[in-house]
Amino acid sequence: MTKDEINKIWRAVEKNIKNSLSPRELSNWEKVVDAYIVEINESGQLILDNDSVFSYLHVKDGGAFFPAIERSINEVTGTDYKVIVREFNQNKRNKEITDKYTYEHGIKGIKSFENYVVSPSNKMIVKACITVSEQYSGNWSPLFIHGKSGIGKTHLLQAIGRNSQLVNPSRKVKYINAYDFIQLVQKIGTSKSPSQGYEELKKEYNSFELLLIDDVQTLADKEKSKEILFNVFRHYDDNEKQIVIVSDTSPDELRGFEARLVTRFKSNLVLKLTPPDVITAREILINKIKYDNSLSRDDIDPQVIEFIASNFSSDVRSLEGALSSLTFWAISEDKEKIGYKDIPVIFSHLKTTKATLSIEKIIGEVARYYAISKEDIKSSKRSKKIVNARHISVYMCREMLNSTYVDIGQKLGGRDHSTIMSSHKKIKTLIKSDEALEKSIQDIKNNLSK
Repeated sequence: MTKDEINKIWRAVEKNIKNSLSPRELSNWEKVVDAYIVEINESGQLILDNDSVFSYLHVKDGGAFFPAIERSINEVTGTDYKVIVREFNQNKRNKEITDKYTYEHGIKGIKSFENYVVSPSNKMIVKACITVSEQYSGNWSPLFIHGKSGIGKTHLLQAIGRNSQLVNPSRKVKYINAYDFIQLVQKIGTSKSPSQGYEELKKEYNSFELLLIDDVQTLADKEKSKEILFNVFRHYDDNEKQIVIVSDTSPDELRGFEARLVTRFKSNLVLKLTPPDVITAREILINKIKYDNSLSRDDIDPQVIEFIASNFSSDVRSLEGALSSLTFWAISEDKEKIGYKDIPVIFSHLKTTKATLSIEKIIGEVARYYAISKEDIKSSKRSKKIVNARHISVYMCREMLNSTYVDIGQKLGGRDHSTIMSSHKKIKTLIKSDEALEKSIQDIKNNLSK
């Protein structure tokens, strides 16, 4: 099939899709989708590609527009092509950026939306970040993202800067860590002409169209730095330009900031980033192995990945540290495969590993946390508190120990494996949307590691 014929098919598909969309869906399609067919092969596959990560996220299998695309392709062609959407190649797009400009303005490394794991708890934040990276106006300025240290806030800032340069190469973007900004201001303060230096600094920062500020809490009690930042803020507001701020705490919890700055920080969109749950931690690990690590996923027993996800999910840095330990051990021991039996050796620094953790120990800790007895959990009692603790015990034994449903059922009063399977599935579903449940399970895990 010729390129012209393929393009003709895609134009017909787009027309078909647009006729079937609601006005709101049509508006979204026209704003974000820049997909195209790259190949229709003899194996019955129709392959799509995209020119932006935002388009890819909407068009891929599981994206908002994938069902409409799949249906329309089959309607237009009268076939049942298998629609495959190519993974968005950030590395390829990176070559289109002027690397020198990007590096000099703080966008470094390979942190992108492509290698950031999206989960139910962070998907709204990711969507907001993608939006501000692709919009030229400051409709969402400032975007204030807060959360504990080491959970991916800097990754999102860097991804915003990188994607903005891919979408709008002419857009002037600046990333700065607040600590570096303080050092810069202090250096100017000791120069021969501080006043002139401060004015030049404000002029430089006012020249950007997207300003990304990391670790803003570091500015506490740094009066000159905050004064300059306030002036920059006012300029960005007046000229409808975008600022994105990251902090370890929410605006209202910041200390050492005057009210006028706190008010500006929370004048638009304030979003909280939470630590990854076990499911997300597992995806992060798989993603990091794929992009950043010398090991391949095939080299690592799935139970090892489950162990790391269960024991190091408090933040992304802990996951990275565990993966580094894994890699170092494999290299130093010249191991091609890392198995379940290697866990106690690699992670011997942990007080509790799978070698010492047991179903009984987990049940005991869950019972202690909910102020009931182990016998209550194993019994046939049906009070809400006891049933909930029983479900959680099943979930944790399965996730932390990879125990079989039969083994867990035997320890829980001889329950049938289908009952145990149902309990596990129930908590696995609830934890995706119930923050209180997620926190309780994390607290119990922390207690098990003490």
